[in-house]
Amino acid sequence: MFGWACHYIDSSYCVKGDQWFGASFGGPADGPGGLAPCAGPYCANTQTDWAGALPDCNVNPTPCFSGGGVYSYLAKNFGEGNGTPASQTHLAYRLGGVSPVQNRTVFVDVPATAFLGGSRVRLKITRPSGVTTTTICSASPCAAAVDARQGDHLMQILHLSPTNGVLATGNPGILKVQ
Repeated sequence: MFGWACHYIDSSYCVKGDQWFGASFGGPADGPGGLAPCAGPYCANTQTDWAGALPDCNVNPTPCFSGGGVYSYLAKNFGEGNGTPASQTHLAYRLGGVSPVQNRTVFVDVPATAFLGGSRVRLKITRPSGVTTTTICSASPCAAAVDARQGDHLMQILHLSPTNGVLATGNPGILKVQ
């Protein structure tokens, strides 16, 4: 909430968000389970958010948490121990929010035999975010739109009849995006 307000309303909300984030995730200077004094801005020296990921100190050396273990504190992790669930979004907003889409056209080489007798191909491209787009081509290379900020995409070639019926489906492969 404060990250959004800091980014879109007024930078004065940044300080309050920083305080909440520091109180939730600040801890010993020597890391989770450590014994050094608290480090970092607004640190509250509370380790509840790390407890579920650390083994019990009674049976393991540091880093550990007294009474910790995989099944400890399952309902109060990821900032919820101090009342700041989903606080990781604060850091994203402090860095400027979501990066704008970087539309880029890539050209995919398709074998000429795929276009014999008026056939076409449909490129099914899936971004890492899960968004899927399709492009129908009747010649190679086939131009397709990608979002470059997301990196490499998944691509599958579907061979179509002249009436757009699917004749064959190729195996999915990585479409390199540069």
